[in-house]
Amino acid sequence: MGGGGDNIKAFASYRDMFEEYFADYLVMGMTYDEFYNGDPNLVRAYRKAYKTKLENRNMEMWLQGAYIYDAISRLTPLMQPFAKKPKVVPYLKEPYDISGEKEGTESKKDKAGTEAALDHMRGLMTLINNRFGG
Repeated sequence: MGGGGDNIKAFASYRDMFEEYFADYLVMGMTYDEFYNGDPNLVRAYRKAYKTKLENRNMEMWLQGAYIYDAISRLTPLMQPFAKKPKVVPYLKEPYDISGEKEGTESKKDKAGTEAALDHMRGLMTLINNRFGG
């Protein structure tokens, strides 16, 4: 998103500049009246809020990927073709503590189970890479 000094671009008139950036600020949630008639400082606030919103969304998506990765790594013992009795690590009983406020025994058990599953997955990946020359 441009606008407000992010990218310096030559414009023939202020009207051209406003028309160029108007759509960007609509995406950010700014209304027509706010953009054209409102306080110019609102533009900075909307840009900052939009940037924060994107960062929060990125963190949510990263956390979702972490949950998916964790779930798959807990199931990797089932994927080993020659395992007699694969031991699957159960899925988390509670969500990750992203605030860092609680550290209980259950969390420590989950971390140990996750580490064991990750070690098993790494071993399986090494075996596959060796078999196929990777």
